[in-house]
Amino acid sequence: MQQHKVSYHLFVIVSALLLISLASCQYIKRQFSNDEDVVARVYDKYLYKSDLESLVPDGTPLRDSLELVRTFINNWIANQLLIKQAEENLSSEQKDFSKQLDDYRNSLLLYAYESALVNQKLDTIITDKQISDYYDSNQANFQLRENIVKVIAIKIQADSTAALRTARTLLKPDSVSSVDRIERFCLNRSVDYLLSYDRWSTLSTLMTKFPIQNYNEEAYLRNNRLVEVNDKPFVYLVRFYGYMLKDGVSPLSFERDAIRAILLNERKASLLKEMQKSLIDKAQKNNDFEVYIH
Repeated sequence: MQQHKVSYHLFVIVSALLLISLASCQYIKRQFSNDEDVVARVYDKYLYKSDLESLVPDGTPLRDSLELVRTFINNWIANQLLIKQAEENLSSEQKDFSKQLDDYRNSLLLYAYESALVNQKLDTIITDKQISDYYDSNQANFQLRENIVKVIAIKIQADSTAALRTARTLLKPDSVSSVDRIERFCLNRSVDYLLSYDRWSTLSTLMTKFPIQNYNEEAYLRNNRLVEVNDKPFVYLVRFYGYMLKDGVSPLSFERDAIRAILLNERKASLLKEMQKSLIDKAQKNNDFEVYIH
């Protein structure tokens, strides 16, 4: 109850100050520019107006600004009261975070130093040959987890008969259409589209955007080259240019980015290991460390 009264009185004070101004956040910033103006106190901890300067974004309505300030002050008071309660009820051992703080600081130092070292010295150029060599040597690790396709899929308004007629012609399985023409059509005449005719994409990615059947993906892929789904107010046309079924070996083109990341991580680990060994060798030579247990 006491906490509620304190919060309420503080809110009334701050709200009164705010309501005197124009209904804008610029007033809040002007009023909260003096670091010596105290907004709230919990025991010997103080919240100043300057702590609230960046709290309210420009353009926020006055009512919303007041709510943000009120919520912030109430949360600050509650947190300070909880901290005080914890200080009084935890033992010295429970409040001793020195080891955790040291460990955390050391982790941050190591991460910052290793990141700087990697940025300075890591060779990030991965050639196509290095990628293909890794792929050839590790094909057992590149098993397809799901079906993949090469596809063009177009979503068109059902009442756009001219656009539908053009799309059917462009995607006709027995004809070869200009890729540039298909791309221009998709940009200008479609509601949405997926152009993945020259690269592999997962079938699940296609199905999140286009309502094609999926009760038997393998049979569906084997038996369909051009699919048209009328789902008013839209019509979906999906032209399959190729597919690969899951559990087979994933194609190199589908794994290229993953392999590049693997090779970079291997280089990074090797670089850090060499750096560590160099430091240990140098320190050992200079007698900078000793081990007393053998």
